[in-house]
Amino acid sequence: MFLFGDFKVYDKRYDKNKFLIHDYFFGKSLDKVRQGGVIAFITSKGTLDKEDDSVRRYLSQRAELIGAIRLPNDTFKRNAGTEVTSDIIFLKKRDKITDIVDDWVEIAENEDGIRINKYFADHPEMILRKNGNRANSIWYGLNL
Repeated sequence: MFLFGDFKVYDKRYDKNKFLIHDYFFGKSLDKVRQGGVIAFITSKGTLDKEDDSVRRYLSQRAELIGAIRLPNDTFKRNAGTEVTSDIIFLKKRDKITDIVDDWVEIAENEDGIRINKYFADHPEMILRKNGNRANSIWYGLNL
C-alpha cells in the first residue's frame, strides 16, 4: 500500500479537510490514539515544510509536538532505493481539541535564508548532518 501521492481518500469524516493521502493517514491515525498517547510519523520533509499549513494546523489542534528529527536525504537510499529528506515527528495527543496554533505550524527562514519549518529553524541541532559539518553534509535535501 502506498501512502504517498497526489490524490485523496474518500472518507466522509475527513473530506472537508481535503487532505492528500499521507496527510489523511496522519490525521486519522492521530484521531485513533487515546488522549495523552504518543505517536510517531516518518514522513518526507514536505509535511513540515510545505507552505500549506492545513495538516500541521489540524495536528497541532489535537496534539503537542514533543519533537522532530530531520534525516539526511540519503537515509533510505540503501534499503528503499530512494533519496528524500525525511522527518520523524513525535506527537502527544491533547486531552481536547484546541484553537491554539503552536509555532511548529509556521514556516520560517533559517540562518541561511532557506524556508523551513519553524521548529527546525529554532532547533537546528535536530537536523542530522553527515560528519556534523554543514559544508560536508546533505542538508534539507540540498547539497550545501
